[in-house]
Amino acid sequence: MTHVAQGDRKNEAPSQGGQNQASQTRLKVCSDRECNLWASTDLETIQPENPDDQPEDILLEVKAYRRLSPDYYLWLKARFEKFQAAVGNSNPADENAAAFIRRFETLRAVAQTHYSLADLKRAKERLAVSPLSSPNQLVRQVQTPKTIPVNIQKLTRPAFLYPPDSDLNFDASIHRFTTPVTAYALEQVNTIRDDALLCGWSESELYQNRGRFRFPYGQDYGIACFIDPGQKLGDVTPDKIELICRGGHSLYFRRRGQEHLPGNKPNNTQTSQEAIRP
Repeated sequence: MTHVAQGDRKNEAPSQGGQNQASQTRLKVCSDRECNLWASTDLETIQPENPDDQPEDILLEVKAYRRLSPDYYLWLKARFEKFQAAVGNSNPADENAAAFIRRFETLRAVAQTHYSLADLKRAKERLAVSPLSSPNQLVRQVQTPKTIPVNIQKLTRPAFLYPPDSDLNFDASIHRFTTPVTAYALEQVNTIRDDALLCGWSESELYQNRGRFRFPYGQDYGIACFIDPGQKLGDVTPDKIELICRGGHSLYFRRRGQEHLPGNKPNNTQTSQEAIRP
């Protein structure tokens, strides 16, 4: 497991009033029940050192993790059920879907070990009064500059890089090329981020703007690289993400390696449903 230093407390999103009180309530339940696991919305987990000194939300690179309180477990469970409904119409042998299901079963076992039915009932009551927001709001605050006008967001030198240079699994000598990503494009991807991760998409498929070949060639670039001002992201499925153009017609960004699978052929009754990738 990855360990997080206490210094990462500076990444905690500011909270006020009732939000801060609700967060402290959840953290106290975690501490009392000795549940020291943090989980992201794609169900990856970390176990920080000195867990009771950590904030409820922790940001590592471009991924946010939240301590697994009963409230957050129920929030994840509701989204997992939505994911199961989406995958039910997809390929049941999909490796990403199978891995996602295994990760949720691990979280379910942790929650069942640490929390009682009474804990979950009280959490459900708290959620009815004050629903949780996604921990990925922390990522949006860091990644999306709100002050840059749309008409000047094309960058001459990429300020946003994914994967970042600090990613130990990234080799900049192989992925030598970069392409600019606008703040508007990041905002659009951030709006569908949670749903896409639930459907098995990876963060690199959403955000990556570094490739082995010049953009738009190759399969390395994420959907953020293909969004122009005025275009919006729509429906998300395990196989494709809808890109709604200014004229109202739709293009579809398809999963890497799945562009030509029979199950991914576009429906001829809809308009301009072609893959975005070249």
